Amino acid sequence: MKQLTREQAIEFGQAGVWRTWTPEQRGVFQLFQEMICIPPETLKEDIEAALGRPIQTFELGSMGLDALRDEWVRKALAKETATG
Repeated sequence: MKQLTREQAIEFGQAGVWRTWTPEQRGVFQLFQEMICIPPETLKEDIEAALGRPIQTFELGSMGLDALRDEWVRKALAKETATG
């Protein structure tokens, strides 16, 4: 996924395209962006939707985000394998 620059992330957030996305879509997008692109107040809820489970606030720290990304990839691969 292409990483947005700080300026692009601000522009993306202000443009509001993310408002048309589901919480799951926003969560997946944000998990793989280094810059926060969506409002921080929806971040935790959106990532929970992407992972299908509650998360703890501490998991949003830099090392925790790596684990959350890995978890999402594992779940996506398992879902892909199950659906064939």
